[in-house]
Amino acid sequence: MNSSSVNASPDESSGHGGTGEPRSVSVAILTFKRPSDLQRCLGEVLVAIDRDPAEGFSFSEILVIDNDAAGSARTVVEPTTGAPVAVRYLCEPSPGVANARNRALAECDTDVLLFIDDDEVPTTDWPNGLLAAMAESGAAMVGGPVDTRFTTQPPDWVVEGSFFERDNPAHLATQDWLRSGNLALDMRAVNAARLSFDARLRVSEDVAFTRAAAASGLKLVWSRHGSVAEYVGPDRFTVKWRCRREYMAQRGWADTTMSLSDQDGPALRTALRGGHLLATGFVGVARAVFPPSKARAVQGLATFCGGLGRLRGLRPG
Repeated sequence: MNSSSVNASPDESSGHGGTGEPRSVSVAILTFKRPSDLQRCLGEVLVAIDRDPAEGFSFSEILVIDNDAAGSARTVVEPTTGAPVAVRYLCEPSPGVANARNRALAECDTDVLLFIDDDEVPTTDWPNGLLAAMAESGAAMVGGPVDTRFTTQPPDWVVEGSFFERDNPAHLATQDWLRSGNLALDMRAVNAARLSFDARLRVSEDVAFTRAAAASGLKLVWSRHGSVAEYVGPDRFTVKWRCRREYMAQRGWADTTMSLSDQDGPALRTALRGGHLLATGFVGVARAVFPPSKARAVQGLATFCGGLGRLRGLRPG
């Protein structure tokens, strides 16, 4: 990997090399066998980019990356007419979200690429909030909030445990990594650093991608503006789903740590962190017995599963 530091300078953030020409912007929507979700997302994205873009930017196209080899999303995309920008359908038959994201990187020929997932919709200040933060900070990558919209009232234990609340760092705060559900990329910086998503990783390919970007010297920041909303249904209101999510998240972090280093230090720290999570989770479950609390019990159990995931991530394959 090229380790040179490449970030957009303040002059470049308002145009191509300070010429004043707007920076072109593409939006990539990743989808897999969720046609109704895609239809909702695509419709809202079209509305969002029909508004005036942030100063110094111009919207160019929407890329819909279908990770279903059968091309099930084609019928949703092809009827699109009267759109403010071109909508391009692309089928990526190689399974795995990393391959779909790499297809978006390869197909993008604009200055900025925005990622959004098919189960999300923009809010009123998306994507301009992300673009304005990129211009102000000169960052190569800008992440934004993903809020939760429940499709039905969740159980009390889900609400009490705040299981779907996410961190929201200070505006323009520098980050070591970002998620890709709401992410803006300066493609000049990404291409110069020769970054791509690691298709070997089963989970957390976005964490590995952005951690590698930070390690190569790129600047990553957080924007409190430009949020999207993710629809969450009852299929996620289960103990099994919560525990599996924590297991996979912690395993993914360990996987990315090991993929970014060939030293013994990170492996030891990962093992120690895994052991700490196991102990913390066990204690959490025990403390939830009295007074009884399902929310605290689930949190303890999920933490314990996260410890298992951290330790599993130390093993290849």
